[in-house]
Amino acid sequence: MRHLIVAAAAVLLSGHAFAESFNFSSGQVVTHRGSGLVLNLGTNTIDRKNRMTCTSDAGCSLVIETQFINDQGRDSYDITGIICTYVDGVAADPGCALQGGTTRMVMSFQGKPSLSKGTHTVYTTFFVPSNQHQYHVLSYQLVYTLYQRQ
Repeated sequence: MRHLIVAAAAVLLSGHAFAESFNFSSGQVVTHRGSGLVLNLGTNTIDRKNRMTCTSDAGCSLVIETQFINDQGRDSYDITGIICTYVDGVAADPGCALQGGTTRMVMSFQGKPSLSKGTHTVYTTFFVPSNQHQYHVLSYQLVYTLYQRQ
């Protein structure tokens, strides 16, 4: 059994991107993690369109956390850009704005405080501004947490 667990962990950690989704008693979480990502000039789609389902008649709230860590071994400049998460094709609140981070990391927090009952599509993009050509991302993580209202 121990060898099976070690083998499964090795398979999960060997790829450049990893996604998982799980439900808890009052919601759903979708997480995307990866490494070795190259962001080119313009808009880069980070993850696939995720389907999240609100089952509560009272609606749901969605909390979005994103983080990108720059590969300082390849890029000697600060990572700056527009991280934007879309819910059903519309930018999440408070909208999409230029994010400037430290020389190593840039983060954003967005959300949708009021989602109706039903299935919603969620995905994230990263816009690299014209003053940069590309970023080499050492690692990134996207976390979408859907809470069912009572």
